[in-house]
Amino acid sequence: MHLTVEQQNALNFIAAYSRAQAEKCSSLIHLILYQSDIDLDIYTQTLSRIRQHARIALHFHPDRITQDKVTVSEGLLLTGKYKNQFETRISAGSLSATKSGNRDIWEEELFGGYYHSPYVPDNDRPKYGSLNLTLAPDGSSPRFGSCYFLLKPTVKERATFTYGDSYLLPREKGTIDHFNPIMAALLHDLFTRNEALGKKETAVLNFLNFINTNIPPAEAFPANVAFSRNLDFYIEAQVHGPILLERDVATLVADSSFKGTEVEKDFERISATYQIPVFWHPGFLMNTADFSFNFRGPKLPEIARRVAKNGIVNAFIIGCASHKILREPHLWQDLGNQEELIQLLKYLWHALIRFGKPLNSSGDL
Repeated sequence: MHLTVEQQNALNFIAAYSRAQAEKCSSLIHLILYQSDIDLDIYTQTLSRIRQHARIALHFHPDRITQDKVTVSEGLLLTGKYKNQFETRISAGSLSATKSGNRDIWEEELFGGYYHSPYVPDNDRPKYGSLNLTLAPDGSSPRFGSCYFLLKPTVKERATFTYGDSYLLPREKGTIDHFNPIMAALLHDLFTRNEALGKKETAVLNFLNFINTNIPPAEAFPANVAFSRNLDFYIEAQVHGPILLERDVATLVADSSFKGTEVEKDFERISATYQIPVFWHPGFLMNTADFSFNFRGPKLPEIARRVAKNGIVNAFIIGCASHKILREPHLWQDLGNQEELIQLLKYLWHALIRFGKPLNSSGDL
């Protein structure tokens, strides 16, 4: 598809950086393969499968209210587009997508300033996701949303990647055709820590064999793959150019807590309108008594108690609480202002990922 001059320049900027690191990264990759007694052909097959078949996941909370006063799922249905944070003014991470905000500052450094001409509109900015290599039901970066789109593999051709979140400005960055820095970092974590991208107790060979066996996947996620519960470790993807549901999205994976709600109806309409199959992952639930004072701060058990339904918290219930906070923040003021309350809901979601129990297949509590 056609990219703007600025979008293409941003891609080229990352590709040039990756090419400059290629020799050093290639040496590290070959050293790890040698010390792990792994045949180069296995690694070559893995890299080929990633380039040809791996998909980017775009996580989102479908029931959050955008600046257009509609929910995310309603906006997706109405526009057929996946928008970035500069457009929606919502975030499941840091809400800093404003002029001179933190995201604006790190995007300027990450992409060489090519998005910082006064003539670049907000909708031309990148959209953020993660490369889905572990195929876990909860997705490759679940901290950013309970539901996610899996994009068609060809979208990777206009994406850039960082090993870790871009707000950290990691040195490991590249494009799918210049991917050595990402692969070197991935293999280094597997070799030295025996884990990567949320997959624990995983040696280098086991991870390569997993990709060679399971990518491309037959469905959204293999039945034998467990939840990742992965909050912090992912290959971030920055997609340049528009993301159109009809053209770019392969699959929608939804959290089962939304079954029987308006979100499910929106997803059914999205599926019918844009020809996108919908899969449901079990999602998580958690009893209020199980929220800890020493995970994401001492206010977490109290906010959990306030938002719970019948002593239970899940993704749908957290979304309902976000609507109440927007409508009636004064009822919650003992826990903080509106911005602080929204942050607490994000922390609730993080706890749910880390410690929650899977819902049953129907999404019932």
